[in-house]
Amino acid sequence: MVLRQLNGIVAGSLGMHWLRFLLFNALGAALWVGFWGTLAMVLGSHLSEFMGTVRHFGTAGIIVLVLAAIGLLAWWWFRREAKANNKQ
Repeated sequence: MVLRQLNGIVAGSLGMHWLRFLLFNALGAALWVGFWGTLAMVLGSHLSEFMGTVRHFGTAGIIVLVLAAIGLLAWWWFRREAKANNKQ
């Protein structure tokens, strides 16, 4: 969110033409609002299903799900780092 506030300062410092900045800033704002609005709508419409799943699996199931997500992210991160080190 901080970057969204600083983009005008950076664009001005780099000498970006105001019309180009306006176009890309408006596009970025529309994508930002569209993404978060869509996410809120989808999560809101499926909240009861999600809560039913949480109740079904309980705390242990949620812990396993979170640990699996962390493991997947760690695997992805280390694989990305290994590829970056192989390129050097």
